Amino acid sequence: MKKVIISGLVAGLLSVTPIFADEINNTVNPGITPDSPLYTVDQLVEDIQLSLTSNIERKAEILLAITQERLAEAKQMTEEDKVEFVKKAMEAYGEKIEEAFETVSEAILKESIDSAAKEALSIQLEDSTEVIESVEAVITDEQKEKLGEKRDSAYLVANVVRDLDMEKVKILREEQKLGYGQIAKVFSLADASGKSVEEIADMITVEGKGFGEIAKELGIHPSEMKMKANKKKQVSQIKEAKTDLEDVPVALEEAKETEADEAEKAADERTNEIEKITKQVEKKIEKINKAQEKKQKEVEKQQQKEQKEKKDSKKDKKDE
Repeated sequence: MKKVIISGLVAGLLSVTPIFADEINNTVNPGITPDSPLYTVDQLVEDIQLSLTSNIERKAEILLAITQERLAEAKQMTEEDKVEFVKKAMEAYGEKIEEAFETVSEAILKESIDSAAKEALSIQLEDSTEVIESVEAVITDEQKEKLGEKRDSAYLVANVVRDLDMEKVKILREEQKLGYGQIAKVFSLADASGKSVEEIADMITVEGKGFGEIAKELGIHPSEMKMKANKKKQVSQIKEAKTDLEDVPVALEEAKETEADEAEKAADERTNEIEKITKQVEKKIEKINKAQEKKQKEVEKQQQKEQKEKKDSKKDKKDE
């Protein structure tokens, strides 16, 4: 009897159209939460949907929707003061964000997917790394550390992967057997340290060092890599915006060759499109600048903490 009921539930849930990334917003419905007996069934259905999806772009969209749903579940459990279920939701989030950034990377690096779709996936992945403070406040330090590493990888993937050297990516994937999240970190560490991609990759695969260990050895704070990635993305977006603006005269000239009403309509549409792109870029730049300021403060705070610890350590030794 139980099998019949569960089969019916699975069939019913599978018939529901999944939430895709372009439908995600700040008021995501958490759906079935971790305190429900059907939570495991809900996760099973998600896994079945993913296994039945062969299109890499659609699979990335589904995974991003799931990560957003996990964050919404954690938020709701926090509001209901159900700490254990917050932890359960965040454990599930950690699993899916890792799967998401690997799949998004694969999609972004595919030539068959258009640039607008790649940009949308990058933005959604970056948004999926944002965890509200009330949730972070109740999870364990161990969870924070593990989630921090995965979120850093996802953030770097969202901001770095599109501009990577494809030949080097192929070598790191096929010969070094590194995941896309690891590859994004390798490139970011190389960029921040001045070392080559190959040198960083060897520190991982040959010397067996972890990213945290390598960053510490090279004197690089994770937030520094984020800020560099932000800066690169900001420069890229500004260049794209300028290119679009430079195309306006060309579009207007082409429009003049058409009939008057069509020319005016085409020019207006192009102008509106450029204005929209410019506003999006300005908004993104503002967001990036705020993030940079926040991260810079974190770096300074961490550095002050480390200096204080060193000073206290020296004092203790002197007292001995």
